[in-house]
Parts: sequence; structure tokens; C-alpha cells
Amino acid sequence: MRRFLALGSATALLLASTAGLATPALAAPQPAVCVMDCAVASVPGAPTGLTATPDPASVSAIISWTDPVDTGGSGIRGYPLQRSTDGVHWADYGELAVDVANGNFHDYGLKVGTSYYYRLAAENSTGVGPYSAATSMVAQTYPSNVKSLMAKSGPHSATLSWGAPDDGGTPVTGYQVQYTAATGLPWEVLEENWISAPPATTSPYTLTGLANDTVYAFRVRAVNAQGPSPDWQFTQAYPQAPRFNSFSPTVTKGDGSALHGNTIKPGMEVLVSQSGLQPGAKLRVTLWRARTATEPAHPINVEEVLGTATVDPDGNVRLLTRIPATFPGGEASITSELTYPGSTFLDYTVYFTVSSNGSGTPTPSSPAPVIPTPRASGGAAPAASPKTPAAVPSKSSGSTAIATAAVSTSASAPGDGLAATGMSSQPWLLPAGALLLLLGLAGRLTARRRRA
Repeated sequence: MRRFLALGSATALLLASTAGLATPALAAPQPAVCVMDCAVASVPGAPTGLTATPDPASVSAIISWTDPVDTGGSGIRGYPLQRSTDGVHWADYGELAVDVANGNFHDYGLKVGTSYYYRLAAENSTGVGPYSAATSMVAQTYPSNVKSLMAKSGPHSATLSWGAPDDGGTPVTGYQVQYTAATGLPWEVLEENWISAPPATTSPYTLTGLANDTVYAFRVRAVNAQGPSPDWQFTQAYPQAPRFNSFSPTVTKGDGSALHGNTIKPGMEVLVSQSGLQPGAKLRVTLWRARTATEPAHPINVEEVLGTATVDPDGNVRLLTRIPATFPGGEASITSELTYPGSTFLDYTVYFTVSSNGSGTPTPSSPAPVIPTPRASGGAAPAASPKTPAAVPSKSSGSTAIATAAVSTSASAPGDGLAATGMSSQPWLLPAGALLLLLGLAGRLTARRRRA
């Protein structure tokens, strides 16, 4: 047997057994013994736990992985990376240096909304090992700023509106809304002074419960799965009580014909409507008529509320009501009052006749009612006044129409004709008698002079 011994000196001795030399047959081969490290190097195994995480701040991918357990018998030199946009066609995307800390590699320059696939291998002195299982992600970022933020003031409220931002690769999930009472520039308001309102899901967005006659600042930004927009957008509003410019509703019969100046039967419908009003305003429709002979002397006029309605968010109001079937007939009026909390009301009155015999024509013996003057804001109904022509707005021409109440002339008493004109017969009886007496005395004196 031959053995190679590693000696401490430079001399190596070969020892041979004399018995072995005397043996004519060769000795059987012996397995080689590797005295030193004789392991053969191989390629490393594949990295595991590969992930790609979107970084919305830089629109990049953060690549993370776990080093392979099997290094192939030699140290890892680097990590070849491949990238794809469909998961099928791969392209070499460089090699990550071995000294790059795990999770610190960023793939920049990505296109928002595009899917990216990655796979990674390890390399040692022998070669490149197998690639890992692929991972993917969609390049994402924060939504852009909202566009054209505006505010519309209302009573105790402000309505904000804006244009939709770019979503940043993932859908916008909502909008952060903040407000504060401030007279300065909105972007100079301190952070601690902003108040968060309930999140908005869409535009427009109405914020209520604000104080009237106060300047408010507002700011809005969009939010998606990655976070909020980089910048707030600002606007201002000035909530205040409504300032009604005009109120002239259309008041018609149920068939659409005009009610003012015409005759209607008891039980028939009346429609009051108008558009272009302040949302939230209240409409109150009241029927007025004179008392009948069988009713108490006071009040002089009978008031009956026919119905109420609220102006809708689009500024429209529509109230369909009905003349009571028990209405005794005669002349009447309907007053429509528009009010809003904290403001004076506006009113509009139409005059008409209700037939009492069901024929559509007024009964001649029906009493002439006194049409009341609409009430002032917060006040009571004024005392009745003598019946005179009343001026009411005309819907058709925009001018003022005169509605004159009819005066009954069927009474036979001598003083009734004067009373119907608002005059009394008694104040001038005494002066007239004195005048006649003087004329008589003057006639007698003239006659005596002629005789003389």
C-alpha cells in the first residue's frame, strides 16, 4: 500500500513492505482517501419569499427576498433580476449587487397602472442558479389633487364641488374635507385650527350646521388605497340667510286655468308652484273669506290653511290643495307665503269667487267679503278695511293687475247705496237742512221786496 503523508519537512519518504514486494500479484485497488477538503462546488439554490411592493411616493417597486439556503459551496456573488409586463416574456434587468441590503432595491421609472412581474436568481463562482417563483404588482401612486374646487354659500351651509383627480392607479375611495372659520388666507391657517368634516364620497358635498354671516375656509384632498393627495386644495364660503328677490308663484285651478279673477266650485283643486327659489324655504297657502251671517261677528275674516310645502334642493316647490267642499261661497282670496328661518317672508295673493250653488256662478245674495291685507313678518292679521280694488302681480304680463271686488246692490234701504260706496248718509243731513232753510228765507225776502 502507498500512502502520501504530508510531512512537516520538505522530504517525503516512500515506505514499502518487503512482504508486499515478494508477492507476485498486484494488490487490489484501494479507494482514494481525500485528506484535505475536496468538495465540488455547484450553483446556488433559488432565492425564496420574493415580493414586489409599490412605492407610491416614487412610483417604484421595492424588491425583497430571502437568500437561498444552498449557496452551492461558495459565496453568493450577486442576484440576476428579470422583469416582465405579462409574466411570459422575460428580459434581463441587471444584477443586484450582493451588498444591496434585502428590501432596499427600488425599480424606478414605472408607469402608473401597469403590471410588473419579477423573478430573481442567485449566482456564485460556479454559475447562476435557478430563478425564483415570480411575483407581480401594479405600479401605483397617490391620487392627484382635486380640480377646480369651488364653494357655494347657503343658509347655515356651504356646498363644495370639484373635478375628479387622476386616481394614481387605484380607485379613489373618498375625499377628506376640513373647514374652519377664518378671514385670512386659507392656506395660512394653522393645522390645529382645521376641523375634519365627515368624509365625502363624491362631488358636490354639502356641509351644514355653519354659522350665518361668517367667513369659512375649506380644504379638500382625494384618498386612494395608497393614501391622500400630496396637496390640499382651498376655497372659501360665506353662509347667510336667504335673500329672496321675488316671489310670484303660479296659482291655477286643477285643470291648469288661471284662478285669479275667476270662479271656482267648492271641492275643486288649486295648484301653487314656482321654481328658482331658495332650497329649504317653506310655503304656506291660506284661504281667506268673509264670515257668513250665521258665523260669529269676530273675526271679520275666516282664515283656513290649505297646506304647506318645502322648496326642494333644485329650488322648486309645488303644492296641490283643494277648496273645502263645505265652503259657503262668495268672494275669497288665497295668500301664498314663502318663509325661511331667520328671514322675513314674502307673500302673494290672488282673488277669486267661489260659487255657492254649484253652477260655477256666484250667488247674488251672497255677502261681499272683506279681503284681508297679507300679514307682515311676525305680526298678526290687521283689522279689516273697507273693500277697495287690490293690486296683485300679474303672471302673464309682469305688470300689476287690479282685482276689484263686486259690491252688492240688491238692498232696498235708502242708505244702502251710500253705505256700499263707503259713505254715510247721516253726516250731511244737518248741513243740507240748514241750506234749505236759508234758501227758503232768501226767497221770502225777495218776494216782499217785489210787493213793495
